Amino acid sequence: PSDANLVQAIANFIYKINRGVMTLTVRNTELQLSETEQAPVLLFAANFHRDLSKIPEAERVQELSETIENWQDDVGTYQDLVNNKFLAQDNRLASSAY
Repeated sequence: PSDANLVQAIANFIYKINRGVMTLTVRNTELQLSETEQAPVLLFAANFHRDLSKIPEAERVQELSETIENWQDDVGTYQDLVNNKFLAQDNRLASSAY
């Protein structure tokens, strides 16, 4: 791809969420549309961290199980943050000149 000509920018944002921390990484890259055409895009990726070491050992498996069962909550948090804080039309970042 033509990534060699693309200036790489990566930003990491750390958010305290209920029961843990979410790290959001925003990176510019290119989407390959065809063999000859690319489009600049932003790539959003998130990582959720829960510190189980602070939970009594006997309760860790239950806590981990509940976290896995409630994965949709994390996806919803991620989608809400990206859509409303980064991609919203009235957001100054989204309306900046490119």
